[in-house]
Amino acid sequence: MDENTTSIAVSIASLLISSGFLAAVLKYFTTKLNEAESRRVEQEERQRVSDEESNKRREALEHGVQALLRDRLIAIHDKYVPQNEIPLHIKENFENLYNQYHSLGCNGVMDSFRDEVMNLPTTTNNNTWGVWYLMKQHGEFKGTF
Repeated sequence: MDENTTSIAVSIASLLISSGFLAAVLKYFTTKLNEAESRRVEQEERQRVSDEESNKRREALEHGVQALLRDRLIAIHDKYVPQNEIPLHIKENFENLYNQYHSLGCNGVMDSFRDEVMNLPTTTNNNTWGVWYLMKQHGEFKGTF
């Protein structure tokens, strides 16, 4: 660069700095960066709130399922322990319900209920309606009672 070109460049730079153009450009980019950061922070906050709401719904569902399982386990226990016998399919269903209940992390009283139910002898008499129902479920019975 010759002296004349350098002088023109310095003059243009001085003009831009003194006119506030450079300050305006810097302010524009700073504003854009701040807006982008604000949007990112707002998005993170919305995601955090959404995650919290999802966790609350999931916990409510887990507690609801747990309550239903506990209710059914108690109902089976209270029906069959006094009878001192239980049909095999009910005993197997009880065990499945208990395993699902246990996997949710709570048992306590249900442990003793499980032991009582699992120690019951299985029913030996033939319940015609129970047999009919099972056969109907498996497509082995086509008639009616």
